[in-house]
Amino acid sequence: MNWTEKQEAVARAVAEFPGEFGLRGFPGERFRVSPSASYWSDYENRPLIYTERFVGGEWRDFAKGSAEKLRDELVSLRHEGGKKVSKRRIGPDTIIYVASAWWQDSDPSMGVVATTERRAESKIRALIEDAAREARDDGSFKTIASAMDEIAWSGVHAEKLGTIASGREMEEAIRDLEEDGYWYPPSY
Repeated sequence: MNWTEKQEAVARAVAEFPGEFGLRGFPGERFRVSPSASYWSDYENRPLIYTERFVGGEWRDFAKGSAEKLRDELVSLRHEGGKKVSKRRIGPDTIIYVASAWWQDSDPSMGVVATTERRAESKIRALIEDAAREARDDGSFKTIASAMDEIAWSGVHAEKLGTIASGREMEEAIRDLEEDGYWYPPSY
């Protein structure tokens, strides 16, 4: 990657975050991304995002980390009446994480799209375990573990949301991803 491509990657990562947001563990506090302090880390081979915290009437440096870790901690800000002030913006060009699973010798029958790699993996593992439990309960397998041995999965892959969904599915995906951080595509 050349310098320009790295700067563009940082700008794309920064653009994924709303103007102001909350973070888990800091209820009622305001944060924002600092585009000028965020940079490309050659060591980690990805953008590092700097956040600022609103303290004493001014924005102060707070922390740095990967966009994925920040997305995991992001929460919406709310007015006293519960009306949302801001939330993560999701669109067709947003990088999301996709995982699918299937019974051996079968087409994919389970899938999840999530805002973080970790969330995608935990959700697909939960789907696999649920399918294995159902197979044990209906007598197809003696144990959940033996049923799980017959289920394959794709791993987690980064994609743009627009390559996964369109039309009404896109609307549903955006709503679920913004509200919950994951979406189960209907095509599985």
